[in-house]
Amino acid sequence: MPHRFRKLPKVELHRHAEGSLRAETLWEFHRRAGQALYSTFEEMKAAVTIPRGECPGFPAFLSRFNALYFRYGGIKEMERLAVEYIADAADDNVIYIEMRFSPAFFARRMKENPVAGPGGGWLGQPPEPREIAEEVAEAMIAAAQGEARRRGIQVGFILTLGRHFKLAGNLPQAELLDRPIGKQFCGVDLAGFEAIPAAEFRAIFDASRARGSGITIHAGEDPHGPGPANVSEAIDELHATRIGHGVRAAEDAALVARLAEKKIVLEMCPTSNLQTQACASASVYPLKRFLDAGVRVTVNTDDPAISQITLSDEYARLADECGVTFEELRRCTLTAAEAGFLEAGVRGELVRRIEAGWSA
Repeated sequence: MPHRFRKLPKVELHRHAEGSLRAETLWEFHRRAGQALYSTFEEMKAAVTIPRGECPGFPAFLSRFNALYFRYGGIKEMERLAVEYIADAADDNVIYIEMRFSPAFFARRMKENPVAGPGGGWLGQPPEPREIAEEVAEAMIAAAQGEARRRGIQVGFILTLGRHFKLAGNLPQAELLDRPIGKQFCGVDLAGFEAIPAAEFRAIFDASRARGSGITIHAGEDPHGPGPANVSEAIDELHATRIGHGVRAAEDAALVARLAEKKIVLEMCPTSNLQTQACASASVYPLKRFLDAGVRVTVNTDDPAISQITLSDEYARLADECGVTFEELRRCTLTAAEAGFLEAGVRGELVRRIEAGWSA
C-alpha cells in the first residue's frame, strides 16, 4: 500500500512537467478555450493516461503526449500548472524535486503563440519564438519556486531538449541557457526517440557542461532502440553523469560494471518502464540487479499523470512486486539526494534530512 511510503521523505530526480498535468485542470483549459478536440472529460482522460495494469509499448506511451497538444491558455495557466506540479510532489512528501520541462512544449500551448494549437505531434512542428519560450520558463520557474517555499520543499530545474526536433529545432531552447533565465536551470536533459544519435547535440552539452550544468540523458529506455549502445553513447559523447531510465543497460554485463565504476546514476522509473515495455515484467525488473552490482540507482515516476501513479506508488511496487527491501529503497533515496544537481552544502543538508526521516 502506497501510504506506508508517503510518510517517508523522498527525492525525485526524473519527473517531466509535461507528463504531470492534472487531467481535471487540462479539461478546464480545454473547455475554457472552446476547443473541440475532446467531447467529454472521460474521452480526454482516456487519451492522455494509461490505465493501471496496461503496458501498451513505447509508441503508445508517447502517443499520450500527442494527445496533450492543444492550447492551454496564457501565462497564468502556465503558472498554475507549475504550482500544481509542486503541490502534488509535496503532498507525497517529496522534499526535493528536479522539475524537468521543455519551455518550448508549453510555449506551443500558449494562445499568444502563432505556432500553438491542436494537432501536431512529436515531429514536424515549427520552432516557437524564443521570446515566448523565455517568458514561459520565467513564469513557470517563479511559480514553482513560490509554491516550493510555501510548502517547505526544494526544487531545481532541468531544461529538456528533444532528439526528435534535431539540432536546429532545439536551438531556440538551448539559447535560453545564455539568457538570464538560464542561471535557474541546474541541469540539461535530452529526451525522445533514441534512434536519433545523441552525438548531434554534443556542442550544446559541451557548452552546458562548461557553464557548470549537470548532464542527464535519456538512454536505454526504448525497447526497440540500440539499448546499451545508447547508454554508452550518452556517457562518451555527452559526458552524462546521470542516465534517464537506463533499463536496457542490464543487457550488457560490461556496461553494468562500467556504470558502477564511473558512479553513473540511473534514474529508474518502474511503472513507465513496464508500460513502454522496456522491461517485460515486474518480476525481471533490473533495479535490484543493478544495486547488487554496485550501480547507483534512484526511483522516479517519469510521467505520473500519464501513468496515474505517485512516487510512493513506485516504492510500494518495488517492494511488493520486485523484491526490493526497505534498506535498498533507503539506499536509492539517499543516492537521489546525493546525485541532485545541487550545491554541496545544500546537498549535504538534504542527505541529512533523508537519513533522519528514514531512520525514524
